[in-house]
Amino acid sequence: MADVLIRDARVGDGEGITTCWLAFGRYYATISPEHFRVPDADGQAAEFDAATARRIHQADADKCMFVAETNGRVVGFIGARIAQPMDTAPRQGMRESSQVRVEITVLAVADAYRRQGIGTRLMAAAEKWARGRGAVLATVATYVGSYLSVPFYLNRMRYDIQSLRFLKRLSQPPSPDSPSTDVVVREERTGDGNGMAQCWLDMWQYYAALNPELFRIPQAEGLPEWFESRIAARVRDADSDGRWLVAESDGQIVGFLGASVAKPWQDAHREVMRELSHARLTINVLAVAEAYRRQGIGTRLMVTAEEWARGRGATMATTDTYVGSHLSVPFYRNRMHYSIQSLQFRKRLD
Repeated sequence: MADVLIRDARVGDGEGITTCWLAFGRYYATISPEHFRVPDADGQAAEFDAATARRIHQADADKCMFVAETNGRVVGFIGARIAQPMDTAPRQGMRESSQVRVEITVLAVADAYRRQGIGTRLMAAAEKWARGRGAVLATVATYVGSYLSVPFYLNRMRYDIQSLRFLKRLSQPPSPDSPSTDVVVREERTGDGNGMAQCWLDMWQYYAALNPELFRIPQAEGLPEWFESRIAARVRDADSDGRWLVAESDGQIVGFLGASVAKPWQDAHREVMRELSHARLTINVLAVAEAYRRQGIGTRLMVTAEEWARGRGATMATTDTYVGSHLSVPFYRNRMHYSIQSLQFRKRLD
């Protein structure tokens, strides 16, 4: 095999990048045609070149795209972006929220050039670029059934599985409601902050006990006021694509859920994942007070969110959770009938 050059993408690479992108789509569409498809090829090269031109013009230091070139031909590419520490990191339970991290958004290699070390070299280039921008963590996601990428990230690149992404078609019969009748599920309102804060602390206490390297208990001081300020902002903005629900028992908040509905992507025909053509529900957070777990409260909140999303035209629902959670993993799989779609990998760069 000829020498391979790893370099920044430039205008004119669109045709080669498209070849790799279509090969990427064919591979996944063969594995699971229900979830994936081959993107439309018409105009794809020009679109890639236009995106490259915009990235160069904007000089966005938090995004990169590298290509692998051999004999003047692009045979692979990788895209990545830097996530800066969150402004709200002290209120968050994931330790990575306070760190600079890089997300690998795409890695594609042409059919004839797979298993020849090109993916490894592209990953190494992206990781080196990310370290230079202060990143201490790298994440990447891939389809759970991929016989190429799962062992590649696990064994070759030394990434660990951190979380699972679940998917459910909302055309399925709804999950059974909880028999509990003394719990009211309603929209959040001013005054719920104290109860929501306690559920939030209980949730992260659970995860911090499971894996203190990944999780921590958020700063408690001022947390109810922080929740109240966010409730007030959401009420003021009246975001019709977002929904925050609370579960109330005897005047006490015992659980809450935050969700949003994403509209179909305008350029979904250029993408590999079929779900991007559909309106879809994302469960962003589900927290239940420790003393009220395993009593159907999470189910009530989820069922209410799914019914709301169906009313907004959503046909799919997604959520993710820590791979080692003995509460949430079986809850989503067995109780709510979600299936594992993809794995989220994590690696320390320092």
